[in-house]
Amino acid sequence: MSSKQAAISSAGELKTKRPRKNLSLEKKFEIVKRHEGAERANFIARTMQLSHSTVSTIIKQAESVKKTGETASTLIANMLTRKREPIMKEIERPLGLWIDDQRFTAKWHLLT
Repeated sequence: MSSKQAAISSAGELKTKRPRKNLSLEKKFEIVKRHEGAERANFIARTMQLSHSTVSTIIKQAESVKKTGETASTLIANMLTRKREPIMKEIERPLGLWIDDQRFTAKWHLLT
């Protein structure tokens, strides 16, 4: 069992975790350009169907986004998104079980 607990809403139902969205460099440029055009972060987030925190983070990293756009070609810009290797998914579950087992064993030894 994982040490992380599922989020529970005030109604008592389980919340599902949103899938991670990989934004292209072009979308990030659009967000930065719109913000420089005096649009508010909340409005940009609603119109692009993104969370406010995502848009705010991109706005805070505006200089980095611009610099990357100047140096990166279109092909490289598309590859800049973080991708997880399939082997990682296979390793994470047994590793999590092992870590939980180690924690349980350590707690057991402390109790005896």
